[in-house]
Amino acid sequence: MSFVGSSSSNSESSENSHKKLQDNLGASTWAFMHTVAAQYPKKPSPIQQHHIKQLFVRIAEFYPCRWCAKDFAESIKKHPIRAESREALSIWLCERHNEVNEKIGKPIVPDCKTAWKRWIVEDDEEEENTEQKVETEHKKPDFVSNDFDWLDNVQNQNDNGGDIDFDTPSMDDLMKDCKFCENTMGKERYDKLKSLLNKRP
Repeated sequence: MSFVGSSSSNSESSENSHKKLQDNLGASTWAFMHTVAAQYPKKPSPIQQHHIKQLFVRIAEFYPCRWCAKDFAESIKKHPIRAESREALSIWLCERHNEVNEKIGKPIVPDCKTAWKRWIVEDDEEEENTEQKVETEHKKPDFVSNDFDWLDNVQNQNDNGGDIDFDTPSMDDLMKDCKFCENTMGKERYDKLKSLLNKRP
């Protein structure tokens, strides 16, 4: 009997340990997501909006609790991620958290419009500077074509041993520093194309 009792006790202990681990994981994950949302840019670039959406989608995909992950994924599908601003994202996440708490019988946040601000960990001045830098680096100059088609043509002409057609006003603009071009194409390709342009007659 003592063996059976010991086995039962061990089983209960294991279940309690698992539940505690799951609760801690849930609390930590929510804290992480709320903090990320509270530090998200006030005016995010399209790339940042895409990245933050992917972050939450991947959390829903790989979260180590199958029914939790499925529930979060369904909630995202029903209520698409609002990534147009810091406040919109934070309120959206607060509402998703309230949904979960309501299902498991935990208290909900009465005012998501203001509650999210407690998760802010950096001052706005530093965030604004970072935001401005990112916006500058990702801003697309007017002279850059959508897919850099004309740049590809220059490189292809050079690689194939043909004459390079430099007859475009955009070439002069490319000779100037273009952070967007470098970030989008990669420094190696950008530098190579700039060196090709130096071969102009």
